[in-house]
Amino acid sequence: MSNSNKSCNSPVKNPPAKRKQRETGDVVSVSIQETLAIALAGQQERLGEMMTRIVDNAVGKLNHSITSMQKDLDALVGDVRTLSSRTEHVQSEMRTMKRQVLDNASGLEKVQLNLALLEDYNRRNNVRITGIPNNSERGNAVAFLQENLPKWFPSLAKTTIEIERAHRVRSAKPRGDFPETMILRLLRHGDRTAILNGARAAAKNSPIQHAGSTLRFYADYSAQTSQRRKAFSGIQKKLREKGIMSFLIYTASLRISLHGEQHTFTTPDAAEGFLRESQQMEM
Repeated sequence: MSNSNKSCNSPVKNPPAKRKQRETGDVVSVSIQETLAIALAGQQERLGEMMTRIVDNAVGKLNHSITSMQKDLDALVGDVRTLSSRTEHVQSEMRTMKRQVLDNASGLEKVQLNLALLEDYNRRNNVRITGIPNNSERGNAVAFLQENLPKWFPSLAKTTIEIERAHRVRSAKPRGDFPETMILRLLRHGDRTAILNGARAAAKNSPIQHAGSTLRFYADYSAQTSQRRKAFSGIQKKLREKGIMSFLIYTASLRISLHGEQHTFTTPDAAEGFLRESQQMEM
């Protein structure tokens, strides 16, 4: 009995076959892990190589694009520099042309002025008369003037005034019976001066009349000189309204007499400024 119980209570040892099976399983497990590790390492290596190729390919394409863009940019910069150079050249040419135009304009203005002076010289013996009623001369302006000049200017009654020719200036737009200007050319310049001086003297007393019409006598100038002199008409009217004496001198300058002093101006603006200043000083 006692031997039987002792046999039942003793520990059961694993058989050798089971231990060998377990050791074999462990070896197989290690082998599988190693195989998986090798496979995973190879896969990682292949994946790394593939990623390297992809990155290298992308970087290569990017470098190619950058190089191409750089070339295009260099070409564009060259074009801009060429265009800038051409623009500077064009601007330089334009400045040169502008100077030439200004020089030509200045030269043309001088030529026009000289032509006007030459024409004025050719008209130095002419007198313009306004206000003579139309057809008063009855077809013979010279005879009409020789008869009436001594009447208009008694100081010339004992002077023989020789008139080369006389004619009316026909208007492009006739204004009914409005008297057309008459121009007479005198043989002597002194006669022209005597007539104009007589007209100025008469204007201070009473206007010269003919057939109920007031006559006015002017020197005959070229169109350019007449235009320059006409520009002073506005300021002359203001001066007359204020009782200030003024008169035009050749070619186109305004002389103002104020407080015993004479002031000469070559432009209407300068005369306007002088008038404003003189008024402010008197206030």
